[in-house]
Amino acid sequence: MKRLFALMLTAVMLAAVFAIPAFADVQIDLLMSTPGVSIERAKQGVKPEELADAIEEGAELIPEECKLDPERITVLQTGTLTCEEEDGYATFKVWSTVKRTIGLFFLAEDAESWELLSCNLGGVIEGEFEASGTYAIVVGW
Repeated sequence: MKRLFALMLTAVMLAAVFAIPAFADVQIDLLMSTPGVSIERAKQGVKPEELADAIEEGAELIPEECKLDPERITVLQTGTLTCEEEDGYATFKVWSTVKRTIGLFFLAEDAESWELLSCNLGGVIEGEFEASGTYAIVVGW
C-alpha cells in the first residue's frame, strides 16, 4: 500500500513540474486587432531601465491612480508587431493584473527610443501602432 501511495504521489509531483512551465507562458493574450496586424513573442526581452525615458516622456498618459516607476516595473512580455497598414490597433488581455498598473510600450523599426502608448489599471490594455516594431507590456508594483 505504501508503494502504491508513493508511486501515485511521484506521478502527481512530476505532472505538476511539467505543467507549471506550460501555464506560466500564458499570461498575455491578444484579444483583438485590426486586420493586417500580427504579433510574435520575442525570445529576448527588454530591460526595465531601457523604458525609463519613455515613462518620463509619457507621464501625461499615466492616470493619477496608476504607479509606473521605472525602478518598480516588471516586463511581462516583449514581442514583434507587424502592421500591413499605417495605423493598426491591438488589444491585449493581461491576466492577474486587475488592480495593478500595466503599461504598453513600443519601439518602431525606424525609431531610436521607446514610447509609452498607454497605461491603466486593470487586465486589458490597447494601443495604436503607426508602424511595425517591438512592443513591451509591463506591470508596476
